[in-house]
Amino acid sequence: SGSSCRCAPRSGPTRSRPAVPEGRRVERKAVRSDPAVFGDVRAWIAGVARDAGQDRAWARRFALALHEAMTNVHRHSYAGRPDGRIDIRAEVRDDAIEVRVRDYGRPIGPEPYVPPDPERPSESGGYGIALIRASVDDVRHAAVRHGTEIVLVKRREPSGTPVAASGLDRRACP
Repeated sequence: SGSSCRCAPRSGPTRSRPAVPEGRRVERKAVRSDPAVFGDVRAWIAGVARDAGQDRAWARRFALALHEAMTNVHRHSYAGRPDGRIDIRAEVRDDAIEVRVRDYGRPIGPEPYVPPDPERPSESGGYGIALIRASVDDVRHAAVRHGTEIVLVKRREPSGTPVAASGLDRRACP
């Protein structure tokens, strides 16, 4: 089971944590590289997006991108092992939501990608990267010491609630 930081409502008690700059909110979650927990992570990030005022369709697309990134980590960085660590950091800004997916396995990167041919389905995969790219505005891979960091960025819809007006106490987040 993973851990997460959820910001406290303004009316409720606050926890003593470092201040988060105005106009952004940060939440974190750590999970195993076990696909059995990925649904919980999808629900968590969809909740973050919904709390930020994004509609269900927006939240589902973003959650799908995160799920596919974690699946790639499970499959490629941890070679299918369910016991690897994945750290997830979601930053809600006034203009976008950015998620960083950090693993500690074999570094993976954006090798030259050839999308699969939908007319010739394959068991080898290749659909995850296409789904990620279609679901977010920016995706980046970075080799880091002992692993990989995947960064997903999706611009917020204009109707999204500004972070400052979201009813969340940014002081409650690390």
